[in-house]
Amino acid sequence: MYEKGFITFSVDPDDGRVRYATLTPAGRAKHDEIKAVALERQRVLLSCLSDAEAQTFMGLLLRVHGNLPNVEKATQAYIKEKGPKAITST
Repeated sequence: MYEKGFITFSVDPDDGRVRYATLTPAGRAKHDEIKAVALERQRVLLSCLSDAEAQTFMGLLLRVHGNLPNVEKATQAYIKEKGPKAITST
């Protein structure tokens, strides 16, 4: 993104270890372009659902997404208990 001129970097004046990425005007334009495509794809995807169904579906997706940290914890616990070979295919 930096090479394409979409972001710039700056260093925190109080902590030189911290770098900030900031969208450039070109980066903002690209963001807006991508967002427009994403919203149109979402509109078409959900067009087979009623408004109520779409709201329910999106709410469920958000709940599932919010649960991903628990999935990761469970996965790590499973691997710790069973060993790495428990997840490799044979």
